[in-house]
Amino acid sequence: MKNRITDKRRKEGDALEREQMQANLERDYGRNRPTPQDQKENLADLILKQRDQNEELRQQLEQAQAREVELLTICQSIQRDLLLRAEPDWDGSGRQVVNLSAGFWDELNRVIGKYDDSASKSFDAMILRQKAEVLRASVDLLHKNPYARMASPHLLREADRLDMEARELDAKQAGGNQCQ
Repeated sequence: MKNRITDKRRKEGDALEREQMQANLERDYGRNRPTPQDQKENLADLILKQRDQNEELRQQLEQAQAREVELLTICQSIQRDLLLRAEPDWDGSGRQVVNLSAGFWDELNRVIGKYDDSASKSFDAMILRQKAEVLRASVDLLHKNPYARMASPHLLREADRLDMEARELDAKQAGGNQCQ
């Protein structure tokens, strides 16, 4: 009999404790729950931050594309100039070679932005390297955008296309394109 009374009190106490816990949870949740106005403001802030980030990424992409055009133009004009100066090689191989002064070669490397003291590298390979670099930067920018998947599947297809083009350029360059 004593156990029944104790069990009954324990059950009643458990029910009271559960009710008290439920009331505390509801009170705390109501206190910490953001209002609809707060939710709107938070969402507006997130949208503004994302727009700023997208604008930054867009500017970086435009700068990379402008750099690609600039480098391509410079490399092509240098290549045309060098082909005009080309002479037959003295060893009888028939290859066209250009003798560059050290100053001109240093200036060429300064313009291209990478130091490469191997005169056997072709300018086509340098153009391909720069184009692949810009394509990789474009792909990275598209993949860095966390909302690209939600924004447009076209962006992801474009990133995949650019990535594939960069890999093709790498393969073409590895194939040993030489200016002859």
